[in-house]
Amino acid sequence: MPGKPFFLKKFAGLGNIQFGGIKDEQKLDFAQDLKLLINSGVPIQEGLSTVLDQARPGPYRNFLLQARERVEKGSSLFSVCKESRYFDPVFVNFIKVGEETGNLSHALNFLFEWLDNRQTLKKEISAVTLYPKILIVFAVLIGLGLSIFVLPNVVRIIEDLNVEPFITTRILLAVSRFMTEFWFYVILGIFLLVVFLKISPRIPLVKKAIDGLLINLPFVGSLFRDYQLAVISQIGFTLYRSGVPASQIFRIITEASSNFYYKRSMSKITESVEKGTNPSKAMALFPNLYPGTFVNVIGVGEKAGTLEESFSYLATFFQNRLFRRTRLLPTVIEPTLLILIGLFIAFVASAIILPIYEVTKGI
Repeated sequence: MPGKPFFLKKFAGLGNIQFGGIKDEQKLDFAQDLKLLINSGVPIQEGLSTVLDQARPGPYRNFLLQARERVEKGSSLFSVCKESRYFDPVFVNFIKVGEETGNLSHALNFLFEWLDNRQTLKKEISAVTLYPKILIVFAVLIGLGLSIFVLPNVVRIIEDLNVEPFITTRILLAVSRFMTEFWFYVILGIFLLVVFLKISPRIPLVKKAIDGLLINLPFVGSLFRDYQLAVISQIGFTLYRSGVPASQIFRIITEASSNFYYKRSMSKITESVEKGTNPSKAMALFPNLYPGTFVNVIGVGEKAGTLEESFSYLATFFQNRLFRRTRLLPTVIEPTLLILIGLFIAFVASAIILPIYEVTKGI
């Protein structure tokens, strides 16, 4: 049987992102339920069967079915998770650490805490940015609706006035004609843009450009940097507490970093740590990504032998700062949107009123 075409292989994981997959809540349940069963002395195969019996039909149940079958045949749970497209490197590596140390229930407990913290962070950001998102969507829909259904009728009235059109009127006429003739292509273009924004993180050159832009934008860039630092700190704290070696911790953080520049810097930091360099010294080489506060707290933890506590402090600090800054987003976005909407209304009003005023002036 022939293999998949190249482009299907390239984007095979997109279904998990956009069209279904194992939800974060299900991953939380998996870690919590399996930890409870293993702590109670239940063998992992029987534990997977118990969790499977409680799962509803869907990708999660299919994964559990495959996991049980393969574990019964001698495969590790880590290998099953790694080959699945539903689990990120952090999840997979927690399972790996648990199986290698012989304390899977301990690792599952830390995994649950990590997933719970990550989900809390995502929900907080999503809740704060919900209102601005709704405003933007409605502004776009209203603009499209006016351009396609209202402006053509207004344009006919303006054309019947037989006056020399003003610049705003000419622009309005041109936009109206374009939207009337090519409205389908405009909507198709918006749809394709949304799809492109979804798949662009899987195109290396595009992801590199977007990630560089995001972390360097005024105000917004600080949000993306704080998010990366909060995630790095949370993973570091959880893994140091679980007793994972430092070199392996930074390797896992590298795999978990979602921003191209943080991933690249963490890869170099990992190489330095494996050669015996302190993490703080390696991080200090990237001042644009790791602020002095972050590096100094890590340095203090290295000297005192309390890196676990240092990462805990940093996780709390950057998560709280991220929450505060995201709460400021509506105060920044809403006035900007109101100004843009006001300018749009003023433009349309001037394009319509000025020709009418020109006609009435001669009466």
